[in-house]
Amino acid sequence: MSTEATPVDYMDYSDETHKPVRIGGGSFATVYAWRGGPLAFKVAAARGHCTSIHQEFVMLRMLYAHSTSDSWVSALFRLPKPYGFYDPGTNTIILNDGHLQSRIGSSPGHRTAIANPLQGITKYTAAYAMDRIHVLPFEVGSAIKERFYPSSAKPDAPPPSLCRLYFGTSLEEKKRTSRFFSTDHFAIDPSQYAELRATFPMLESAENVARGMGDMLARIHWQTGFDARDVEFGMAGDGIQEIMYYVVDFNQASSAAHARTSAHLR
Repeated sequence: MSTEATPVDYMDYSDETHKPVRIGGGSFATVYAWRGGPLAFKVAAARGHCTSIHQEFVMLRMLYAHSTSDSWVSALFRLPKPYGFYDPGTNTIILNDGHLQSRIGSSPGHRTAIANPLQGITKYTAAYAMDRIHVLPFEVGSAIKERFYPSSAKPDAPPPSLCRLYFGTSLEEKKRTSRFFSTDHFAIDPSQYAELRATFPMLESAENVARGMGDMLARIHWQTGFDARDVEFGMAGDGIQEIMYYVVDFNQASSAAHARTSAHLR
């Protein structure tokens, strides 16, 4: 009898570098990543979404440039860094800051820069590369699944990778009666978050989270001049065991001046 230890729910990842895997998505776009890789790739669901994907990349690039200043260091919510955008119409790559720098030191046989971070991801629809947001720590994700998933969820449904935080509404009754469920867009409300924090006190308080949301919205609006409509806040992991808070989904954001003009015309 073998005495070799086997991890729980063992899977064979011997092919982990061979092809990208889906880690999230919706009707607008799908998010992929190389297994074990540091980047995520948001790929348009259809060719007609090229403009929207490009707009989101440009918006995120501008916001991230502001977020690296000293005044943003204290912000609770973080932005994933954008690296490059692929335009299938012209077959060109727009890079954020020149090149992705390899972690491998300069030596014979190793290049120190990757010219195309989207190589192998898509040829026919628009996409952009950004920092990968890591999944929630196992214990936290499992607790969310056990406590808050609706009865309609399949037993083998995975925990949410990025748990969205909807602090302006009560979701408990809606989830209990809803026939639709997706781990890609799973969210919890303030009461559920408070219940989760009672088990995991390392989480920020609901008050600090709400304050962090307002702080980020104010920074986006007043410091960068953008309208942050429909952005979403969520919590995820750091790739090890820490909780991180992120703001994501900028496809409907626009400059504040453009937003005021559009509102005036409606």
